[in-house]
Amino acid sequence: MYTNWLEKRLYQGVFYKINLFNKGISEEMLATYYGRDLLTQNQIAEIQNEKLREFLKYCNDNSPYYHKQIQEHSVNLRAEDMFAELRKIPSISKMEITRNLESIFSREYVGRKGLIAKFTGGSTGTPLEIWGNHDDYRENNVIIARQRRWVNWVGGMKTMTLFGGSVDLPSSLRRITKRVLINDTILNIMDRSNTDFSSIVAVIRKKTPHALIAYFSILKELSQVCECEKRPLSGINVAIACAEPIEERARRHAEQWLNAPIYFQYGTRETGTFAQECRAQNGYHYAQDIIFCEVLDDDDNPCEFGNLVITWFANKVVPLVRYKIGDSASIVTEACACGLPYHRIDRIEGRMASMIITPDNRRITSLIFPHLLKDYDWIIEYQAEQTAKDHIVIRIRTNRKSSISDALEDIKKKFNELLGRDICLEFKINEDFLKVPTGKHLYFVSHLNSIPGCTE
Repeated sequence: MYTNWLEKRLYQGVFYKINLFNKGISEEMLATYYGRDLLTQNQIAEIQNEKLREFLKYCNDNSPYYHKQIQEHSVNLRAEDMFAELRKIPSISKMEITRNLESIFSREYVGRKGLIAKFTGGSTGTPLEIWGNHDDYRENNVIIARQRRWVNWVGGMKTMTLFGGSVDLPSSLRRITKRVLINDTILNIMDRSNTDFSSIVAVIRKKTPHALIAYFSILKELSQVCECEKRPLSGINVAIACAEPIEERARRHAEQWLNAPIYFQYGTRETGTFAQECRAQNGYHYAQDIIFCEVLDDDDNPCEFGNLVITWFANKVVPLVRYKIGDSASIVTEACACGLPYHRIDRIEGRMASMIITPDNRRITSLIFPHLLKDYDWIIEYQAEQTAKDHIVIRIRTNRKSSISDALEDIKKKFNELLGRDICLEFKINEDFLKVPTGKHLYFVSHLNSIPGCTE
C-alpha cells in the first residue's frame, strides 16, 4: 500500500512532472499533443499539411541544399496540397547526407553553441552524424510520453530499462538520479557483468518493476530463462520493446513468460522515437503531427512495400526531407480498432539483432557493433559476421587513403573489453559484403544458433 502511494503521489504526481519541466515540456504542450489523439484522420492530415508547408519554407530560407532542391524542382510553397509538392523533391540517403552535410545545415545554427550531436548507430550498416537542438529533443519527448499513454505506461511508474552503449545510457550520476527521482532503474546489458540473463531475471524478480523497456532481443532472452525455470515473471504491467522489428511468434512466447503484453516502438537516432503500437498491437501509429512518412521503390515511386522515407518537421538544425531511413515497410491508412487517428507503419524489415555467442557461452547483443563503430567517421559501411564462437569477421568499406591500422587496433581493443580476448577479430577492408535472401544488407550475420535451448 505504501509503495503504491509513493509511486502515484510522489513519482507520478511530483517527480515526473519536474522531469518534464526540466526538459522544457509544459502542461499546455502535453495537453495539446494528447488532445490530438481525439481528432479525426482528416484533422490530423490538415495539421500535417501546414506543418510541412512551414518546414519547407524554413528549409528554402535557411538550408542551401534544400533551397536549391526546391527551386530546381519548382516546389510551390503556397500550394494547397503540400504533400504533392514534397514529392517533387528527390529522396536522400545517409551517404548523400554525409556528403552534403555542410550545405544541408541551417544557416541559422551555424556556429551556435548548445547543439546536440546525433550519431546514428548504423544498425543498417551505414553510420551517420547529424545535429539537432533542445527544441526537437523536447518535441520528441512529448511524442514518447503520448505514445506510452496508449499502452498504460505512466511517467513515474516503477520501470526497469535494459539498454546499452554510450548513446543509450546516461552517465552514472544521471542513472542514479533517474532511479531516485523518476523510479527508473537502468541496466547496461552491454556490460560483460550483465550478460548472465538468469541473474537479470533474478534482479527483476527482486525489484518487481511494473514496466520493462528493452531491446526485443533482450526480452526474448529473459523469456527463455523464465521458460527454463518454468516460472513466469509477475507484477509487470507492460513491456515496451525497441530497436528491432516485430517477430510475432517470439512476441507471443515472450508475453507468456514475462506475463505482460509487449508493445513495440519505432524510431531512429536521427529522429528519436516517433511511432509505437497501441493496445491493438496492429502496426506502429506514427506521429503525423511531427513527421511525414512515405513508402517508395528504388526509383522514388510510391509502392505498397518498399523504402521507408521520412520528412521530419522538428529538426531545423539539419533538416531531413524525404530521408531514406534504411528500413523497408508498408503504411496502413485504414482506421485502427483503438480509435487513434494516426496512420500506421507496418511490416518493417531490417535492424533485427542476433546475439553474439562467446567461447564461454555468454550471450551479448549484436547491437554492440553499431554502438561502437558509429564513433569512426572514416567508416562508410560495415558488416560483422560470426563464423564461430571464437571468430568474428568485420568487413569495412572506407574511402580513407591513409593507414587505418591504429584505428583498427583501437576497435579491436574496445570489442575485446566487451567480448573478451578469446574472440579473434578479422578485418576485411573494402571487400564485398554478404547478401541475405531478401537482398538487404545486414550489419550482423551469425552462423551460430541464436536461440538458446533449455537443458534439463
